[in-house]
Amino acid sequence: MSDHVTIYDIAKAVGTSTATISKALNGRHDVSETLRNRVIEVAARMGYRPNVHARGLKMKQSWLVGIVYGEGEENALEHPLFLPIMNAFKTSMEESGYELLFLSQHSRFVGDNLLSHASSRQVDGLLLMNIAKQALDPFLAASKSIPMVSCDAIVPSLTSVLTDNADASAKAVRYLYDAGHRKIAHIGGPSNPLAVSGDERAAGYHKAMQDLNLRNDAWEIRAEGWTPEDGRKAFLELITRCPDITAVYCAADFYVMGLLQVCRERHISIPEDLSVIGFDDVQWTGFVSPGFSTFRQDKQRLGSVAAQKLLEAIHGESEESVIRIPAELIVRGSCKTMHATEVQV
Repeated sequence: MSDHVTIYDIAKAVGTSTATISKALNGRHDVSETLRNRVIEVAARMGYRPNVHARGLKMKQSWLVGIVYGEGEENALEHPLFLPIMNAFKTSMEESGYELLFLSQHSRFVGDNLLSHASSRQVDGLLLMNIAKQALDPFLAASKSIPMVSCDAIVPSLTSVLTDNADASAKAVRYLYDAGHRKIAHIGGPSNPLAVSGDERAAGYHKAMQDLNLRNDAWEIRAEGWTPEDGRKAFLELITRCPDITAVYCAADFYVMGLLQVCRERHISIPEDLSVIGFDDVQWTGFVSPGFSTFRQDKQRLGSVAAQKLLEAIHGESEESVIRIPAELIVRGSCKTMHATEVQV
């Protein structure tokens, strides 16, 4: 981007006064929405970067980074994973002297306009989270000029930080196998080309079952979404076609909530009749009886590593990579150890 583009250049390109350009770029209410969007778009295209901080005047930095949050599903921000990651990211960036700008795709700035808004605020870098594939193209196009890192999704050409989902699935299968279970089912998450957790947890389950010569496609079902209702529907279908399973590994604790409802209705006892492992370690899993075994994602490390990689990218020290953070199996009371006479051949 050019350091020499001024509001006079933007005013000439838009065909209005410099005073109006200044008002539009500073969010004044006496400029129409249409004109403001036009000014932001032209300013970003021309490479205008206002020096809004004193140290930015000297160091050519704004000391401002943006979090672009997609909100792909309704109330997705309430998911127990995202807010702790963003808080850890915020803490790490603030320790390095940066302020944060939160950019939601549900705001009036969407797609190219959202990127233009980020550019007009002179952000030094962006963290991308939960962005739908169809909204990603403008960001990828700008990633050569604005450093970017993705978290909890694999984005081509960007450094991506996420949980080691396949490894966790292998641990779940092995734990249940060592407890004597042989008919181990999986309720998997939906497929997504970016947010790959559903696919990777399913792939880890497949490989672990195959390595143990236990693979049976009938024991796996993929839920349509990530809600308790999706889990309830998936578990109903699973036990209808495979009533003799003895263990279920769920790709989300939300699925366990739906599963529990079905178990109460059908008088299925946990862990006596069915052993269950979930994923996410949401708060309630440790405060019910029995407590539920589940995987705890290292949200603090996910956020801090994302911050570290964005700082490296800002300083031109980072190369594209995929960084996977291990998840920890938290063992509680939802899994039964099978007696020798119960172990299936």
